Amino acid sequence: AAMLNLNRRHCLLGLLALGGCAQLPTPKPVLSNALFRVNGRFQVRHPPPLLTGSFVWTHFADYDRWDVYSPLQTWLATLTQSANLSTIQLANGQQDQAPSASILSERWLGIALPLLGMPWWLQGIPMPEKPFVTHARGFSQEDWDVQIVGWLETSPQRPRELLLTHPALVIRCLLSDWE
Repeated sequence: AAMLNLNRRHCLLGLLALGGCAQLPTPKPVLSNALFRVNGRFQVRHPPPLLTGSFVWTHFADYDRWDVYSPLQTWLATLTQSANLSTIQLANGQQDQAPSASILSERWLGIALPLLGMPWWLQGIPMPEKPFVTHARGFSQEDWDVQIVGWLETSPQRPRELLLTHPALVIRCLLSDWE
């Protein structure tokens, strides 16, 4: 009888613990197609160099703009992306355009960055109408693993740190100042 009471206590404690876990709030970002702006820092591990810097990303309903800065906050480039055209303007005056921002990043950096997914991924959600698989820390989509390492205490809930992993490179983003 004592053993039965002990097992019942463990079961009861287990159910209470599970119930308590079920009530913990799970961050649920809300994607808004309205204007927003976020500041961030990045680190790209791509053999051989390690690229670091910061960015200011401004999202409009049908247009994105990334201003990219060196670690010393020197402006390096502005990258824009709309539905059919992406442009890059470099600090040295060079300009280029292509059908997608990923093509431009590969052309100028040697790395095809997942810029089509970034407006969604940096908000902690997968791109709509594209297949994805969820896992404990995020999701996988378009050959990228998106891990949400930490959340900001904002409303709506926004990621603070993300780790984007692809077989060829790893990108770490630290986000702040969502407006």
